[in-house]
Formats: sequence, structure tokens, C-alpha cells
Amino acid sequence: LAKRYGNVYSIFIGKRPAVVINGLQALKEALVTKAADFSGRSQDLMVNHVVLVKANAQGVILADYNAAWKEQRRFGLMTLRNFGLGKQTMEQNILRETDCITQLIEQSVGKIMNPQLLFHNAASNIICQVLFARHFDYEDEFMKFFVGLFQETSKIFNGRWGMIYDSIPIVRNLPLPFRKAFELFKVAHERRLVMVAENKKTRIPGKPRHFIDAYLDELDKRGDDGSSFSEDQLCAFILDLHFAGTDTTANTLLTAFLYLMNYPKIQ
Repeated sequence: LAKRYGNVYSIFIGKRPAVVINGLQALKEALVTKAADFSGRSQDLMVNHVVLVKANAQGVILADYNAAWKEQRRFGLMTLRNFGLGKQTMEQNILRETDCITQLIEQSVGKIMNPQLLFHNAASNIICQVLFARHFDYEDEFMKFFVGLFQETSKIFNGRWGMIYDSIPIVRNLPLPFRKAFELFKVAHERRLVMVAENKKTRIPGKPRHFIDAYLDELDKRGDDGSSFSEDQLCAFILDLHFAGTDTTANTLLTAFLYLMNYPKIQ
């Protein structure tokens, strides 16, 4: 298509127009030279609609490029660094979780095992220590619910039903299998609200123990100044960080182990 129409052309995916960019020069112009102009994210995909449980609570990962996104991103990066991101304390947390993984793998020697759930649990626990200052047992109900949610919704987003939802808008209100993702995220948001409410009972303002405390401190400081900070936004933010921090890390580990199994020499 690029040979026929050039390095920049458009196609339709269902009723949705899409612009395709080919070639190093065109890519550099779009993603580097004019980066700010191309920094937005589509807001009409299934994943956007599922995650947006409450209006004006888009989280940060799927939010569009605007002042609110910049404000949330700036706060998020600063707070994550304060709680160990890129520091030795985070490395220690990872090493402790690695010990848990090693023990469970050793217990499975000579047996059949699926490491997918194991890696998701481990990755989830590491980000939970930043978000909630808690380490969960792998059999904990909280861990089972959210890891199961991440795995199930990822399959829907990336599978045929996600593609059908994005490409054929007329089916979006029909009771098809993709409705499961909406139901799961609604329950997840409600559980996050309960968690934030319970956290307030033991919170000491000005002495944050984890990400939630730090966000609530910032919310207190801003008051009703019309900013993008709110409790609904907090719930969306921590779900973003939990989902992204769990799914991507676990899938990377799964891919690495697949290579190690197929190429024993590099072990």
C-alpha cells in the first residue's frame, strides 16, 4: 500500500478511519519533531469505555494528552519515585518476591505447572507494595479477584470481541460477551472505593505510607480548586498502575521463560 499511496495514507477499519505512517522520515516527523501533536490517544475504543467507570476519572494510561493528563502524570511519577521506583528499596522488594517464586517453582519439580498465574501474582504483589504497602498471599481473595480480572479483560480487549466492539459501533449495546469486561471493571471500581474509605480510617495526613495516602494528601492540599484530582480519579489511577504493572511484567516473564525452554543452551 505504501508503494501505491505513499508513506502516509488512510484506511478504514470497519467505519473507523485510521492513518498509517511508513518510513523513518515520516515516523520521525510525527513522533519526534511534532510529538505533542501526535501524543493524544483514541478515546472511542472498547478499553476506554470499560475503564471509564465514572466521568472525569480516566486514570492516566488511557487518558488523552491534555492538562489533566500532565498534572496526573507529574504527580504519579514523583510519588512512585518517592516510594522506591528506580531505587534500591524497589530492588529489595523484587528480590523478596523472586524468593517466593523460586520456592513455588521448586515445589513443582517433576510436575506440570502453568507459570502464568504465578508470574501475575508476583508482579501484582510488587506493585501492591507501592500502592497499598501490603504484601498479599497468592491465595488471598483480593489477589485472586484482581489478577483474574486482569487476565480475563486482557483476553477480551485483545480478542475478537474487542475488535468487533471497536469496528462495529452498532453492536456496542447488545448483550454480547464483551459486556463481561464492563461488569468486572464496575465491581473493581467499587472495591477500590471501599479500600480508599478503609484506608482513611488509619491514615495520618502528611505522613503517607503508600500511593493512596500521598494522593489523598494532595487532594486535601488542593481542595476544590477545579483540578483533575478526585477520589474517583484516584481509584482509576491505582487500577491503571496495578493493571499495567502486573500484566506487562508477567507477560514479559512468560515470554522469557518460553525462550529459555526452547533454547536450553542459554539457560
